[in-house]
Amino acid sequence: MPKREPHKKQHTVPKTYLENFTDDNGSLWMLNPSFKIYKNAPKNTLTQKFYYNVQFQGKDSLIIEKGFLGSLESQFAEIYRQKISQQIRLDDDEKARLALFIAAQLNRVTSRRDAMRDFIDRVEQTVKPFMNMPDDMKKRLAGHSGPLIPGHKENSMPVEELFKMRDDLNASHSAMLPKLSLDIAPIIFSMQWGFMVYEKEDNVFITSDDPCVMVNPDLEAHYGYEHMYSSPGLIQNGVELIIPISPHIAILCGWKLKTDRAYIPVTTDMVDNVNKRQIRHSGLLITNSERHANNLKSHILKRRQLHGARNVLAKPLEQIHTPIID
Repeated sequence: MPKREPHKKQHTVPKTYLENFTDDNGSLWMLNPSFKIYKNAPKNTLTQKFYYNVQFQGKDSLIIEKGFLGSLESQFAEIYRQKISQQIRLDDDEKARLALFIAAQLNRVTSRRDAMRDFIDRVEQTVKPFMNMPDDMKKRLAGHSGPLIPGHKENSMPVEELFKMRDDLNASHSAMLPKLSLDIAPIIFSMQWGFMVYEKEDNVFITSDDPCVMVNPDLEAHYGYEHMYSSPGLIQNGVELIIPISPHIAILCGWKLKTDRAYIPVTTDMVDNVNKRQIRHSGLLITNSERHANNLKSHILKRRQLHGARNVLAKPLEQIHTPIID
């Protein structure tokens, strides 16, 4: 029997999702952080070698990508094709499956791994001065301080285990993906959803290398953009989670929407607002035509001259509550 070749190229954003953003020739149009515009096929876009590989008894396993994630991707494609593209209301089962897809996409991107690595690095800087202390002093400090202290085992992870996780962070992150997604999906499901629809060709929703964007416009208005107290969380009352799923449809999840699972016509200004969130949140931007890619480039360069690269407060989208279908 011939040896099975390992599956090297693995998508951080799935091909079935990216295919919704192609032009008539099946190409995606990209704008990278260096403002280079180019086109690419979905199968070759946002891939990394062995990104999801997890070691089991010395052998690489693709169970995370081909099993858990692969099932979610095929279900997303089916729900989009049969229901969302036709603007048909989702039932509870379809909403639940799509919530799990969104939760997985929120966690699978490379920026989440970078954030995990940064967190562990900061923990190491905090606890390093305590590493060589006597055990009795570690215990006394652990009882009165927030940072993780070696030897304090109640309600915490020993730092040695945390540092070990960093040594093989890619595999650790991949192994955690199913549980992370299953924990978050019920929260996303409980939110009210609106399907933002813009069907004209003068403007489109764009996507990116990190398409699920979560912001809290209320906190940003109060504290300012990128302030530590402006960080969004899924259970915050004013939070808005948005994922574009085609050039003409984006899903808005939040607690303040007046209806659930409605298809809602939006203005070109609202499309621009959604796109601004993608621009400031992501690195590689993706759209469905060279014209739109050039428009993006011009817009970003102009904003950079006037206001700085990403200094744009998010305007709330909660006012979009007039449904086409209820």
